[in-house]
Amino acid sequence: MKQKTWVEISKNALQANVGEIKKIIGEDVLLLAIIKGNAYGAGITPIVSATKSLVDWYGVDTLDEANLARVNCDNPILILGYVATNDAAEVVKKKFSVLVYTYELAVVLSKNATRKNPAKIHIKVDTGLVRLGLWPEESIILAKKYLASPILLLKACILILQNLLTKTTTKFI
Repeated sequence: MKQKTWVEISKNALQANVGEIKKIIGEDVLLLAIIKGNAYGAGITPIVSATKSLVDWYGVDTLDEANLARVNCDNPILILGYVATNDAAEVVKKKFSVLVYTYELAVVLSKNATRKNPAKIHIKVDTGLVRLGLWPEESIILAKKYLASPILLLKACILILQNLLTKTTTKFI
């Protein structure tokens, strides 16, 4: 079957665009480039190769994508998607950061972590979209429990807010 569509990425244009973003956000702000879904079809390998000296972090969907990105860079990598509890040991060993949205995953990560190699977590807070995340109250409990832990490093809390400019209201039943 002949392909009707394709993606061509100019390395120079990509690097220039990242440079412009860095100018806008300033020197003191870290830039996390989302490359999930095989860099939205552009390919993780070429995108990471072109940007690894320009961005601070990468965000991927899966452990497999994290492993693929790691081949090409030493930048910190945040896994944004589902991480099975039986993958926790590999995640900790390879020093990937994880988006945690269940208490169970936090517990398993901490069991695989050590003081020399702590697990790095970002807590996903559900702000009402009812998609993925801990409710705010649960997030606070988890954060307080692990905030002082030497084996589980809380790096951030992540929120996705609904579009406040939308004139329609979605009601969940």
